[in-house]
Amino acid sequence: MEDALQIGADAVSIHVNLGAEDEARMLRDFGTVSVAKLSVGDSVLLAEEKAGRHFGVSVEETIRET
Repeated sequence: MEDALQIGADAVSIHVNLGAEDEARMLRDFGTVSVAKLSVGDSVLLAEEKAGRHFGVSVEETIRET
């Protein structure tokens, strides 16, 4: 986030793997970045994938397929 601010980025993109073991951390990070960027009028893009035990697909399988 600090890097985006330093270079004057107009938007940031955040990737979240729903169902991954660290899903909660990724969603917290998304919230933190979103509040900061939206408060100064910048855009935020969320890219999400359904991966992990809740969806029957492991994160490793998802990464291997891309």
